[in-house]
Amino acid sequence: MDIALQILGIIALVVFIILAVFGIISLSKLVHLTNDIHVSLDNLTRDFAEVNKKFIQALNDISEIKIKLNESLIKIDGLSEELKLQASNVGNELAPVLKATKPIAELLSYAFERIASPMMQTVTLVSAVSKAVNAFINKFSHNKS
Repeated sequence: MDIALQILGIIALVVFIILAVFGIISLSKLVHLTNDIHVSLDNLTRDFAEVNKKFIQALNDISEIKIKLNESLIKIDGLSEELKLQASNVGNELAPVLKATKPIAELLSYAFERIASPMMQTVTLVSAVSKAVNAFINKFSHNKS
C-alpha cells in the first residue's frame, strides 16, 4: 500500500506539474491577450479622437455654410422685394400708356375693318383686270404673228 500511495503521490505530482505548466501557458497567453487588448484600445481611442476632431471640423464647416446661406437668403429676399417694387412701378408707369394707346388701337382696328374689305375687292378687281389685259395682249400678239 505504501507503493500505491507513492505511485498515487507521483501521479498527483505529475498531474500537478502538468496543470502548473498549462496554468503558466494560459497565464502567458492571457498576458499576451491583455497586451493585444491594450493596444487595440489605444488604437480605438486614437481613432475616436481623430473622428471627434473631424466631426467638430465638419460641424464648424456646416455652421459656416449655414451662416453664408442665411446671408445669401437675406440678400435674395431683399432683391426679391426690390424686384417686386420695380415691377409694381413699371405696372403703374405702363397703365397710363396703355390707357392712352387703347383708343388708338381701337381706331386702327375700326379702320382696318372698314378698309380691309373694299381694299380686298379693289385688289381682286385690279388682279382680274391685269389678267384680262394680259390675256388680251397675248391674244392680240398671237394673232399678229
